[in-house]
Amino acid sequence: MKLFLILFSAAVLLNNCRKISPESASYGYGTEPELTTGTDAILSNQTPLNIHSPLGMTLAGFGSSSREWQTVDQMLQAEDWQEFTCDAGPNEADAPGTGTQILDAEGWITQLPPNKNCVGTRLFQGAQGSYPSGRYLIRFTGGATLSVSGDASSVTSLGTGLAAFDVATPSPSGVLLAISSLAAGNPIRDIQVIAPGGVCGKTLSELLPFSYCRTDRGGSGTCASGLTCFDFSKAAINSSESTDLTNFVTLVSTHQKVFFHPVFLQSLRSYKSLGFKDWFLKKSNFVRDRVALDSNIAHFTTDHGAPWEAIVALSNVLKADPWLTQPASISNEMLRASASFFKTWLDAELAIYLEYGGEFWIAGSESRDYMTLAAEMLNLQSYEAFYLQRLSTMANVWKSAFGADASRIQTVGLVNAADATMPSRLMTLANQVPPFALLAMSARFLAPAAEGNDDGSINSFFDTLSGGSGVTAEESEFGQAKKRIQDMAAAATAINLPLLAYGSGPAFSPELTADDFREIARNDERTGTAVSQNLSVWKEAGGRLLFYDKSADDAALRSSWGALRSQQDSRSRLANALREFIETNPCWWEGCSGETTPTP
Repeated sequence: MKLFLILFSAAVLLNNCRKISPESASYGYGTEPELTTGTDAILSNQTPLNIHSPLGMTLAGFGSSSREWQTVDQMLQAEDWQEFTCDAGPNEADAPGTGTQILDAEGWITQLPPNKNCVGTRLFQGAQGSYPSGRYLIRFTGGATLSVSGDASSVTSLGTGLAAFDVATPSPSGVLLAISSLAAGNPIRDIQVIAPGGVCGKTLSELLPFSYCRTDRGGSGTCASGLTCFDFSKAAINSSESTDLTNFVTLVSTHQKVFFHPVFLQSLRSYKSLGFKDWFLKKSNFVRDRVALDSNIAHFTTDHGAPWEAIVALSNVLKADPWLTQPASISNEMLRASASFFKTWLDAELAIYLEYGGEFWIAGSESRDYMTLAAEMLNLQSYEAFYLQRLSTMANVWKSAFGADASRIQTVGLVNAADATMPSRLMTLANQVPPFALLAMSARFLAPAAEGNDDGSINSFFDTLSGGSGVTAEESEFGQAKKRIQDMAAAATAINLPLLAYGSGPAFSPELTADDFREIARNDERTGTAVSQNLSVWKEAGGRLLFYDKSADDAALRSSWGALRSQQDSRSRLANALREFIETNPCWWEGCSGETTPTP
């Protein structure tokens, strides 16, 4: 059924609406509803749960490929617009970013294809069927003929600028939202798709952003005495508020509005720092258009990444230090703009971990190629020499922007885990005055190839991984990773620099390990044991802040296991291993409970 939804339509069509049962509670580690104790249990009065945590978390990519419930507005995790025949379902509309539709500067459709095809977007594609059931509200301005297919079958008009669709049983198909006509002179825009459920709070301007609750549209959980469950339709930031992105940061950071889904926030509360490398542009694109960055936050996709405003707001809400990876070819102008922005809007008690170029030593990578060419043009002796020069410039720009608060900038030098001579080599190139105050390596261990899904293959996998049945502990993949950690820790100690890890846990070669085998292996208790041992080895070697890579599975990034398969993962051995380590190992290095150490 298609209904014409226009700005000046006042019709309210409520017939044929299905009754939707609230989503049953199926929480993974860290996603239980917030337990509060009355009206004084507002977040501003609470101690952050991560204050003594030794672990950071690299976030899965932002947008349509993520299996997390990152935002309350599902349009932010929708795929890019595409053209398709109007009778297509989600499985037939499989070419995001294609078509002859015309868009305005903010990404909204102003003209449909001339061949009478529809244009639309797929929702919940990354979730693989793990997303909330219930009633979804569509908020918009302008007008269009809208339809849905897949897990939802009809659109119901609820009046001016408001409509809804119902999802009874989520599946991997997700929902296809289609536009078949636009209102003349007033095309639909500022579209939001608001998830079922709500958030607890004392008032609508004093919200607990971690507290998911059930409303008549769906959701799970209840609020404590003295608190009210406010439907997301009232509590979520709207398009007019998000157009001014500075206002957006204030509203979200001070808990006057919600932007991030409470279940997503709950899953991250225990982590000291958050890694945002996969929230920026695709790795093949370096320079970000500031005009595009400032466009309406109500419509950005994986192709565009997440605005700085969203990164700052998430860091502020979670009281987590952001770890920022600056692309190799970033301009001085962009460095100054980003430094100024973070100085203005990031909470004053938070530090920033700053790295340049990622794993720049990998032959054939864009960072390595860029640095090699730049070194040749500047007559420097190697790409590593350019790396040091550019990292120094970057650090100076950021510290200058922060002025008296320059100690909040923690400049990190990345080193190749397989090359324990790299720290001393960089020190020599820098004449013993490096532009970084911290070293960081990968502490990950390689998951071996799997020959099959039978018990013998599973046992062989873990023998190769951890030792056993003809594989000594030293020869195992885990043993080799342990040796790399110990060697790099010794190298860092030799130059008197702290050592961090920007990644830990198992790493896969996609061509070697089949998806069906991965699922069997990740459910094995030996996987949790291996991750726990990986963390313990790191602590024993004297390492400091350790990141797990990454927060959840991601359809676009297949080289590792996420801590959660999906936002509703209730049996994750990986997440449980991380939780247990945090609970039994409060951070052990000086200054880890919030104080920053001055850096050179």
